Amino acid sequence: MDILEFDEGRSGEWDEFVKSCPYATPFDSWAWRRALSTKFPGMRPIYLGVESGDELLGAMPLFIFRPLPFFKSALSLPWNLFGGPLLKGEVVQDETAIGFALRA
Repeated sequence: MDILEFDEGRSGEWDEFVKSCPYATPFDSWAWRRALSTKFPGMRPIYLGVESGDELLGAMPLFIFRPLPFFKSALSLPWNLFGGPLLKGEVVQDETAIGFALRA
C-alpha cells in the first residue's frame, strides 16, 4: 500500500472517489478545497489517499494552519461538522481502514 498526496492534476480522481463513498458530503469535494484555500490563504490543504496497486482505497482531506505563531494544527474540513477519512464500503471492515485512519 502507498500513501499519496493529491494535487490539482488528480482532482478529478479525488472527486470520483468522493462520489463513490456513500457517506461523503459536498464538503469533501475538490471545489470545497479550492473555496477554503482561496478564502483562507493561511490554510494549506493536504489531500491524502491510500492505494493498493491501482485501486484507491481511502482518502483524507486535511488543512494545516497556524492560528497562533507557536501553534500548528491539522484539521479535516475546518468550520464543518463533517470530516475524517473516506473509505470504500468494502474496506471499512478491513484493518486497512483502521490503519489509514490512525496514520492520517
